[in-house]
Amino acid sequence: GIETAEQLQYLREKGVDSLQGYYFARPMPLAELLKYLPDKQQSNKGLF
Repeated sequence: GIETAEQLQYLREKGVDSLQGYYFARPMPLAELLKYLPDKQQSNKGLF
């Protein structure tokens, strides 16, 4: 998983478009995840 901005940048430069890791969020229960994702998808267009 991605933990730093440098890792994110490297993978984006390599064309990776499916990313996950502590850099984005810590593990969470499903109910919390379902609340979290819509907000993140709007504020980070193209990141997820």
